[in-house]
Amino acid sequence: MEKYIRSHDDALIFYTHMPADKKKPTLVFIHSVCANWTVWKIEMAFFQRLGYPCLAFDLRAHGLSEVLPNDEQYFLPNFAKDLDAILTTEKIKNFIIIGHSFGGGIAINYCGIFPKKLPKLLVLAETAYRYPFQHKKEFNMNPFIALFLRFLGEHQHFVNVHLPHLRELDFSTDFHRKQRSNLTILLEALHVTPLRSILKCMDGLQKYSFDHLQDTERVLSRLKIPVLIVSGSEDKVVPLHFQEELHHLIKKSELKVITGAYHRIPIQNPEEFCAELLHFFEKHNAVMHFGSAKKKIRKKIVKKASKKKKR
Repeated sequence: MEKYIRSHDDALIFYTHMPADKKKPTLVFIHSVCANWTVWKIEMAFFQRLGYPCLAFDLRAHGLSEVLPNDEQYFLPNFAKDLDAILTTEKIKNFIIIGHSFGGGIAINYCGIFPKKLPKLLVLAETAYRYPFQHKKEFNMNPFIALFLRFLGEHQHFVNVHLPHLRELDFSTDFHRKQRSNLTILLEALHVTPLRSILKCMDGLQKYSFDHLQDTERVLSRLKIPVLIVSGSEDKVVPLHFQEELHHLIKKSELKVITGAYHRIPIQNPEEFCAELLHFFEKHNAVMHFGSAKKKIRKKIVKKASKKKKR
């Protein structure tokens, strides 16, 4: 079911909620910057077949959510408050958060702001707890390209004419599963997120990270819920050492590396990712007993993941 909600600062946020077995925790998926909720379509379909309620939302200024005019509206805690507004509206108290990259940062921030509303489990995929880019080298791109993109971001007419905002671009198709350069991926993403909004998200993240680094470390070191950290072995955007830092900080965490994966695990490696998620849920008793049909689904996806690892 597709819905909209007005958040704490009146921002219009789009989300999709798929109810299922009420005894199971709701899986809450948070996408990264430059994307929309559709990056999770394969994972959501898989877990829906296993009876899990699923929820995903478009981050503010992404996809079908509202593009916002003020810089302060892109400050990191606003994204966490959007999530809380959705969970409160849907009366969801038993849930698991799965966040990718910037979405993982939102999940961490949510845990810090709402310590009495923690998820049952937390999954952080290709996530850093501190700002992972050097100054003027967003997404670890060539600094000249990063500067040029910032120049374009201040010239909205060019962006409007040459990069129209196709808010409903579907990231779950086979086309998007192919590996391409970071610049190509970013230019493609500009159709669902205005360039100015992407840059404001990065600026807001950088400022919050620098100003609240010790607070974030304290939140992570005190987390008492089980945490799964997933990294791609070939990720050049947020390399493995950032996930190793998270693993070191979070006492009840485990680190899984998906061999051959780049910085788009939810899109390019959904089979392996689902297998890791399911194993993690089973390990921490977040899974009900499988019927015979559900066992077949699980075996099929695990088998697919195993074949890919051998390649």
